[in-house]
Amino acid sequence: MVRNTLSETANPPMRAPAKKYTDFKTNTYIVGFSASLYMVLLITPMITTKLVDQLDLSASAVGTLLFVEIGAFSFATIPAYYWLRRVNLTRATLAFGSIAVVGNVLSGLVSSYELLMACRVVAALAAGSITVIILTMARKTRNPSRSYAVFLASQLGMAAIFLAAYPVLFEDRPVSAIYYALAFLALVCLPLAWLIDPDAYRREAAAEKAEQSPVAVRTSKVLDSTGVMGLATVLLFYISLSGVWVFMAEIGTASDVSMT
Repeated sequence: MVRNTLSETANPPMRAPAKKYTDFKTNTYIVGFSASLYMVLLITPMITTKLVDQLDLSASAVGTLLFVEIGAFSFATIPAYYWLRRVNLTRATLAFGSIAVVGNVLSGLVSSYELLMACRVVAALAAGSITVIILTMARKTRNPSRSYAVFLASQLGMAAIFLAAYPVLFEDRPVSAIYYALAFLALVCLPLAWLIDPDAYRREAAAEKAEQSPVAVRTSKVLDSTGVMGLATVLLFYISLSGVWVFMAEIGTASDVSMT
């Protein structure tokens, strides 16, 4: 008994370093996928201008296209509320990431407005689903505030790089070049799916289900409806926000402000 106690005292478990390393992997996952998938919402002025000029679309048609895309991105949070605790998160990331890659590639290939809208909806739903995983995994780190900051900083940083590189890389190229670049970034980030704990939320859901009392179940149902209302509010916010953000480039052009 004394020998076991001395042994445990002399060799304490290395829990803190292990947790720190896990947080590093989670934050790396967050940086990669938030920078590659979320950025499309931040470079819509670039896309808007090229769609108007190259595909001969009206402002109303482009607005509808991007309205639907951003709406699909936000809508992905609602079904995720039900599947998040039931799936392997690594496999889900690989599946959704692959769909986003294919959706972006097809967006660059199609010439029909209707097909382009369908491709953008598919890509946005996949990207939005991974964003849900990103935000929920950030909550499990030792410092969630830092992880959320990493989430925001990485997407804004990549968008800034894209905008800075626009005159050199994209100004004289069709809009498909932007979609191909988004597909390439998502493809490069796919291996990051193995950095997160694939069963983190399935274990948590099983533990909560085993401990729930009838009163807790009723309370959970009330919280479920409240959560759905909150998600719907976020959806409406982003859809309305897109109404102005989408046409910032057109407003700048009308004011004689160059994209370069």
